[in-house]
Amino acid sequence: MKAIMSLWSVPIFSGKTNPWFSSKDMWNSWILSSHLAKQHYNELELITDDYGKSILIDKLNLPFTNVSTELQKYNDFKYVIWSFGKTIAYSLQTSPFIHLDFDVYLWQPLPERLHSANIVAQNPEWVLPKDENFPYKVPQFFENVKWVTPTMRIFDHLDLFQVPCCGIFGGTNLDIIQDYCRQAKLIVTHSDNAAAMKMEWFSTGFSCMCEQYLIGAVLESYSLKPEYLFTVDQDIQQVYRPNFSPYAKFTHLVGSKNKTESSEVLNNYVKEKYPKFHEKLSQLPTISL
Repeated sequence: MKAIMSLWSVPIFSGKTNPWFSSKDMWNSWILSSHLAKQHYNELELITDDYGKSILIDKLNLPFTNVSTELQKYNDFKYVIWSFGKTIAYSLQTSPFIHLDFDVYLWQPLPERLHSANIVAQNPEWVLPKDENFPYKVPQFFENVKWVTPTMRIFDHLDLFQVPCCGIFGGTNLDIIQDYCRQAKLIVTHSDNAAAMKMEWFSTGFSCMCEQYLIGAVLESYSLKPEYLFTVDQDIQQVYRPNFSPYAKFTHLVGSKNKTESSEVLNNYVKEKYPKFHEKLSQLPTISL
């Protein structure tokens, strides 16, 4: 199985995505995440656009074995749905894969059970569909989005259910993954949903709904449960702490990436472990995130 990573520059320049403490931290994370992944996967593919290639390959020379700029085709897309770049990356795959977010650090290899699974994900997340403050913003989504696939309404009768967190996502069942990608593209690009996607709060809510929520719905329609890396709450909480100790197995920064503590630890770690790459950071443009 190969590993893939993706960078779509449109959300980065929008100022509406989950921010890093600085653009330097974002590039530091790419250095660390890609090098750790390459330790465990002979084939490490990057799906990006022209800007992403100019930074990650042409300037940083990160250890990817294959590079695609397919996401350049979507750089005129009007709406900031940060998960859409990931969805396109999934849809391009013709062999089993695991996609790694670039704030995911594989300190150790993933368990072999994941490499033979139909669908792989990081951990289950509970969804409270009536909670308007929940990151998924389910009530607002269905109130404002005028067209969805029938599959996306599969959880309507439930007050509590689980969907997969996609810090890592992939698997061997490409038919199911392609079905998800097809439905996500239809929803994101449907003209009846254009007004909803212009709403300020929609970047995160729509992104979560059209990735993790919809993936959960598609899997439910197939009566299929993902093979999770973590299922125990205690282990899941440990994942989200910025742990750079030799005893860590897996880290997903998520909300920690805009904290001063994470910034300092990440910068010092990359400077120590990957000094030649860290030196190149001074050559990169500063982006206001």
